[in-house]
Amino acid sequence: MDLNDLFSEESIVMECASKSKKNVLELISKMASSLGQTDENKVFENKVLKSSFKHLIALACAHNTRDPQSIKRLTKMALKAEFSKAQITESVWVAIEMAAGASFGHAGLTAALLESSDN
Repeated sequence: MDLNDLFSEESIVMECASKSKKNVLELISKMASSLGQTDENKVFENKVLKSSFKHLIALACAHNTRDPQSIKRLTKMALKAEFSKAQITESVWVAIEMAAGASFGHAGLTAALLESSDN
């Protein structure tokens, strides 16, 4: 099974909507085993999500992975896809908020560890 099969509307989306958690995890595992085995551009082809929208998602992800080359490339692609500066900025803001939320949530772990320490 290749990534085109896994990401087609008929397969993964419909299967995920109708399968148990165990089966969804198996599908994700199959997808993960295919990573890096296909041309990156295939991921951005129109499927369930439009290609332009996938580039906007990727741009937000690139901010959380802190990848300056991808940020430059994907910003240009988002502009070429005619997203407004406001839409691009908002997608980046969502990524920032998601990262901040995770950091804030993990601060509770640090607080618990500090509270349980002898110092």
